[in-house]
Amino acid sequence: MSNAVTQLHSLYQYLDRLYPQASALAASDRLQLACDQIAPKFCQLYQQQPVLMQAQLALASASHSALANLALKQAVVILVIASHSRWPLSLQEQVLSASFAGLCGLKTEMLGNDEAEPTQLTDPWLITLRSHQAHLPAIWLQLFASCCRVRQRASIWQQDPLAAVLVLAYQLTLPLSQTTTTGKVGFETVFRQLWRQSEGVALTLLQILSRSGAQLYQLGRFCSDSIGAVAFITEAEPQLRGYLFDLNLKSLSAEPVALAGSGMQLLPPRVCRDQSWLSLLIRQAKDLLETADPEPMSLALIQQLNPDWSVSRQVSFLQEHPAFCQLLCNAASELSRQHTPIKDLRHALALIGSEQLPVLLRQSWLAQQTALCAQPWQQWFEQLDTVFSQALQLLAGQTRRVDLTPNQAKLIAGCFNLQLQQHEALRHQPLHRPGRNNASIVSECRTLIWQDAESLRQTAQLLAATGAKMLWQDAVLNFRTTPGLQADYSQQQAAQLLLQFGWVLTELYFWGAATQPDTLEALYKNSRHALDLPAISLAHWLEQLQQQCQAFWPLQPKM
Repeated sequence: MSNAVTQLHSLYQYLDRLYPQASALAASDRLQLACDQIAPKFCQLYQQQPVLMQAQLALASASHSALANLALKQAVVILVIASHSRWPLSLQEQVLSASFAGLCGLKTEMLGNDEAEPTQLTDPWLITLRSHQAHLPAIWLQLFASCCRVRQRASIWQQDPLAAVLVLAYQLTLPLSQTTTTGKVGFETVFRQLWRQSEGVALTLLQILSRSGAQLYQLGRFCSDSIGAVAFITEAEPQLRGYLFDLNLKSLSAEPVALAGSGMQLLPPRVCRDQSWLSLLIRQAKDLLETADPEPMSLALIQQLNPDWSVSRQVSFLQEHPAFCQLLCNAASELSRQHTPIKDLRHALALIGSEQLPVLLRQSWLAQQTALCAQPWQQWFEQLDTVFSQALQLLAGQTRRVDLTPNQAKLIAGCFNLQLQQHEALRHQPLHRPGRNNASIVSECRTLIWQDAESLRQTAQLLAATGAKMLWQDAVLNFRTTPGLQADYSQQQAAQLLLQFGWVLTELYFWGAATQPDTLEALYKNSRHALDLPAISLAHWLEQLQQQCQAFWPLQPKM
């Protein structure tokens, strides 16, 4: 038996041991450790043998419990979503750990009958919460509570997208694991049923899953000509192929053969009693170095690129680092009059110009770091970034007391945005929850900006790393200190008030209310005096901001 099949078998065995011991492990505070230990092994095997793992959606192992089968199928769905969403490995492992723990409230015998405690079967997180609440980590408790809200069809902005992943993975895999339905319902059947009735976050997740297409739905399935031949499907793209087994001669084909046009029909999922069948799904392990995405560009590399070099020398330097080329072409497209896609690097450099090149490279670095966060609510943060950047540009265009170019405004907003997205707690929060204002992304962002001791220091460090002037670094560090009304203001105080007023305008426009309404009037008066701004009402400022950017929330999430 191959090494990969042996590893898969050992994962099943681990799950077989985990669930009967869940209560004892929870009582000794080892349940989280047990789930955390197995999650990286799943991620590793999926990276090495995705075909073998995906085939588990079509097969059930006869030698392992229904609960272990369910947990493994659920893990596969989560890993497929994670790979398409480009989640960082730490997030994949975290969600997998929670998914294993979420099934601890179920009993294997409950899966033997469709009618056995149907309420509990559809809501494993609730009984897990009740059984092990005292021993589960806070993040898992948040996730499981969010799972219950998702099932109650809460508004999109009250849902946690990571909880929606757990719910959808469970809904897709539960019918494949119950003994009364095994052999009748296939993964693609359940997928189509959910597609017809889903909306919001669930539909977004189903769209992500659909990118795996027929490969995900058919691998590991059997098909038959109903006469005397059965085939085991090992490839679905670009054409259907598999090992043909002649029932009359009891012989297996030496190599996979094309199955299209041979009158073969897909059979329901089967219990896999012989582990040797799985060896037919083994593929050469991917060379991770060859298939990996281009290495993220670093600030050290950006500093090596001299804007005074000739265009030819800049092009030759950039071509050695493909990540630069694409990001610069994207930035040049934004600068073109009609936002025409730019593909030629020389054309991109000509549009950008040597003066703007360093700033645009740093903006591109920020954008890349933000993308690497893979924050489930990333689209919402992009909208927040847009509003803050536009608010800063609006104020900078109305004052002569402090100089702030549009690119510098984007850089400052990008640093604030990246610092917020890097905060781990924000992955597990809904956008907004009426009546629970202390448990949402909005409230957490407000806390980070106005109260958290480290937040502004980290933002200032990002500004320093991206080459922002010391003036703006100091303004960020003193963000929470409002200068009083005075006859004359220093450059730093003016910059500080510009940032504060810009952020408050963002809060009013994007969230509908300021975090500190008591100081709003004083801040507005001081800012108007320090920056020599037009004497117009706050409502008029918000009107102007609205004309510049069409950002809003709540938004439909893109995972």
